Amino acid sequence: MLYVNQNQQKEKFELDISKIINFLSKECPACTIGLTGSFSQGEGIYGLKNKRTLYVSDYDLFMYFPILKDFIKARFNKKIRNLFYSFHKPKIEINYKKKNGVLWENISIAMVWWPLIKYRIKSMYSPEIIYGNKNFQPIIEQNYNFRESSEMHLQHAIYYYLTLLIEKDSYKKTIVLKKSVKYLVRYVIFKGEKNPAHFKIKENIRFLETKKQNVNYKDWIINKLKKLLIYKQEPIKKEDVIKLERLLLINIKPIKQHIKSVFTIKYNLRYWFFQIKNFRVPNILINPRKQYLKCVILLLEKQKDTPKKDETVILKQLKKELEKLTCTRSKYNKEFQIKKLLEYYHLKWRIK
Repeated sequence: MLYVNQNQQKEKFELDISKIINFLSKECPACTIGLTGSFSQGEGIYGLKNKRTLYVSDYDLFMYFPILKDFIKARFNKKIRNLFYSFHKPKIEINYKKKNGVLWENISIAMVWWPLIKYRIKSMYSPEIIYGNKNFQPIIEQNYNFRESSEMHLQHAIYYYLTLLIEKDSYKKTIVLKKSVKYLVRYVIFKGEKNPAHFKIKENIRFLETKKQNVNYKDWIINKLKKLLIYKQEPIKKEDVIKLERLLLINIKPIKQHIKSVFTIKYNLRYWFFQIKNFRVPNILINPRKQYLKCVILLLEKQKDTPKKDETVILKQLKKELEKLTCTRSKYNKEFQIKKLLEYYHLKWRIK
């Protein structure tokens, strides 16, 4: 695997962005498009393999709609609805030319009705507007909820950890471990700092290197973050997973610190809609976010080097707690339980 050099990378980026804008602006001319993720921070990576460009990073896009009618119309647009941003489903990877001649690969899109951003009901931060109303940018930055973002990043860290446990592909295991570490670091940083610069991995590294107080596994974390800035396939070591699990436990406990945020309110509302949509009865006796984190802690406890007897007890307890969340029977099987936790990770509604 070779890296695309800086000049080639710039040319490729500009060409791809122009194709994306041309396609989306024709389908949704009234929208404003924001670029987020690693490419918006100048940290996106391309590679070359067998003379073919590979996308190590993704194009993450937000589409803002001032008019509700245009937003609803776009949501049901058959040409773009399968490109919706969805953490709990595989990313869309289209490696062939569509009928309109656009070559797509690793593109994820989220749509939002602009008044939800304007009146701070929803937070979607994109550091660069690539199409539409540039006046949206200062409002997006001013209204961004860093506290909610912090909890969201913790949830992402949990998601990538759960994915790591059931992923079979060695390269993907490497990537999801690094991403889990990245989001865990941002959870910690955004709790105390309202600084959009921390969406950059380089800023996260600088923050940790200059931080005077002790940070658990600081050198290990910095090492993993640096490797996110390059393409490098390496085997996952058992000690890497153990360190990640310990960091997650340290930051999830106590649970009560996580159940007073805006993110928790939204998660709990989504839980009700998610249960009803899947013809399941919501459990009115639990706080869904609290129950979810309780299940994650049990799974993390099970992953420790515990005696077989204690491990069996923990698995039984996890099964019991998971059934309270899902309101369905849970199998006495670790992989099944992990997949259920992934299902209840973000509870996004998706058009089928």
